[in-house]
Amino acid sequence: VVARSMVGKEGLDTLQRWVELLLREGVEGDFMETGVWQGGSCILMRAVLKAYRDTSRKIWVADSFQGCPPPDEEQYPQDRGDQHHTYTNLAVPLLKVASNFDDFGLLDSQVEFVPGWFHDSLQTSRVQDIGSLALLRLDGDLYASTIVVLRSLYYKVSVGGVVAEGGQPQLGDGAALRHQAMPSAPTRSWSCRP
Repeated sequence: VVARSMVGKEGLDTLQRWVELLLREGVEGDFMETGVWQGGSCILMRAVLKAYRDTSRKIWVADSFQGCPPPDEEQYPQDRGDQHHTYTNLAVPLLKVASNFDDFGLLDSQVEFVPGWFHDSLQTSRVQDIGSLALLRLDGDLYASTIVVLRSLYYKVSVGGVVAEGGQPQLGDGAALRHQAMPSAPTRSWSCRP
């Protein structure tokens, strides 16, 4: 799975510990990653569910599957000069990501793909009907992507759940970022990891 993720072995080990802890503690909700590249982190989460014989949760795999959008510097000046949209290796088609799940025997009804730009795809009734999230992992590379995800989904994170940010230095402190996105939201667990 390491080759299909940009977080490296240490990042995947940390993610596995989070997922196992949430399962052991019985924190309600599904698991979601926004910005998945080749799907490695989501594949790992699905493998942990399988190992724990948990058939009640889903893994939500949200990505444009066409790379990053150009920055909207007017609305999100924090993204000024960002070049992620020029990195063609970030454009991994949905069929390739699905194939990666299948390579591990993990492409099944517990895996849900959410294609499209976050400002559109996360507003669909399908996503908004998710009951709760035990883990929300953000790795959209842009400040705009992160804020849109938080505004769209933070309220779904269960008490005791984890919000993990992919570690983009331009995003700054996780708690401050959460407060920017939802100033009146109750505090929940927040983890920032590279």
